[in-house]
Amino acid sequence: MPKDSKFPRVLCMRKQKTFRERFFKCWRHKTVSQTPTNSESSNTDLTSTTAWANLPQDILDIVIHRLLLPDRIRLASVCTSWNSIARSNPLFFSAPQPPWLLLVNKLTLKTATFFNLSENKIYKISQPDPPICNRTWCGSSSGWLVTMDVVSGLLLLNPLTGSQIQLPPLTTLPNLARPYRMAKVSWSSSHYTVMLALLSAPYLAFTKEGDEAWTSLEGTRRIADLAVHNERFYTLDLDGTVVAWDLNGPSPLVVSVILPGWLPSKISYGYLVGSSVGLLQVWRARDEMDFVVLELDLISEEWIKVESLGDRALFLDLFCSLCVSSRDLANLRGNCIYFTTGHLEKPRREWGTRRFSFENRSVESTTYNPQSHIWETWVFSLDGRTLEPITHPQSHWKQPPIWITPSWT
Repeated sequence: MPKDSKFPRVLCMRKQKTFRERFFKCWRHKTVSQTPTNSESSNTDLTSTTAWANLPQDILDIVIHRLLLPDRIRLASVCTSWNSIARSNPLFFSAPQPPWLLLVNKLTLKTATFFNLSENKIYKISQPDPPICNRTWCGSSSGWLVTMDVVSGLLLLNPLTGSQIQLPPLTTLPNLARPYRMAKVSWSSSHYTVMLALLSAPYLAFTKEGDEAWTSLEGTRRIADLAVHNERFYTLDLDGTVVAWDLNGPSPLVVSVILPGWLPSKISYGYLVGSSVGLLQVWRARDEMDFVVLELDLISEEWIKVESLGDRALFLDLFCSLCVSSRDLANLRGNCIYFTTGHLEKPRREWGTRRFSFENRSVESTTYNPQSHIWETWVFSLDGRTLEPITHPQSHWKQPPIWITPSWT
């Protein structure tokens, strides 16, 4: 997987000096009791350049292990030695991070806005050409976006590092009448595979690293969503059927066809979510804010209705479906569904993000009114089936919001 050699230009973060002073204030407090005499302690000024630049690697490794991504960026930006130690630490790249909500301002060519739910903060990160505001989302997976624009065609973009990968042109696909609406990316070691689907249409295609063209998959049905689990692609049909695809060999192979489970009579959207333990189907009710969650029994290959997600939280939108554990992530609630809404539901082109609670079957939301779109943030809790609002700043967003897991790889 490509790694950018430089850290991105991150705006609206605390200054590196402030981060360094706070870090050493804490470190000095922990170590002052171990200092034998005042004369010995005076020989080392912890705020001096020599002292903090030569901090032992084992201490920095402990600190990195406890930091979320924004503070890891700040730590690595303090000095050259910290940058080197941070980037050599496997945890810097691989530790799980809470999903961020990506928003693009139609008036800004070079900057993307990220809303970090865990910190309840906004970050703005510079983006490479072509301008991010001129691109259309196709999907998000593994920290990468699949974007499309009229000049560059399809690109893989890591919005944190600025790394980009050109994908084959869509002209290599036969009988393509309209653009793709969703895409998923699978990373295996240093290789990637991208699968594209035409939303609500019987059209699938994929490409692998090194391919010069897309390969279409025959015999597919109308697709509701895609998912990647254990390096395999899964497609969800509109009737709830799930098909497992193995694209690792010389020819694409259908591994299994899993028949649909029980579905409500009135459904609006279907989502397929890969988790650490298997696959989930999530269906939204058509006329009300309610959800049905089904989990695949890997032994019987039957779908079991889920009444509680435990400490798991789901993040859903038109382009991305994620499942994360809320156990070690601040301000994220387990047994909840964070989801976006958009103009496909409402004639006035409204978009938003919501949280659904399983406990009391409720939804929370905050709505604001830009010039051409209305963006909302919601969470549905399965505990009480309730909705709650999530607040993020008002602006004139051009694209619908999309979840992305920040990644350096």
